[in-house]
Amino acid sequence: NIIVAVPDLKMNPSDVPYSTDEWLLKVKKDISNQYHVARTYVIGKGVGAHYAAYLALQHPEEFTGAGLMDGGWTGSFEKLMRLSGRPEGTSC
Repeated sequence: NIIVAVPDLKMNPSDVPYSTDEWLLKVKKDISNQYHVARTYVIGKGVGAHYAAYLALQHPEEFTGAGLMDGGWTGSFEKLMRLSGRPEGTSC
C-alpha cells in the first residue's frame, strides 16, 4: 500500500490544479512501476484536504480513498468536482 500526502496548496480561487494533478499522477505511476502497490490513498490538511477530495473524485480509478483533515468538500475546486448521488453507469 502507498499513501500519497498532498501538501497545502497556495492557489488563487480562479486557478485550476491540472498541472499539479499531472505531476502527482506521474509520481504515483513511477512508484507503481517500481513497487507493488495494491491501494493508493490521498490525504490532505486544510486546503490540501479539499484538493485531496477533488483529486479522489476526479481520478477514482487511481485512488482508493481520501483522508480529509481540517478541511473538506467545500472550496475553490468545487466547480471542478464531479458529484453524483448515484454510482456511475446507473440510470434513473
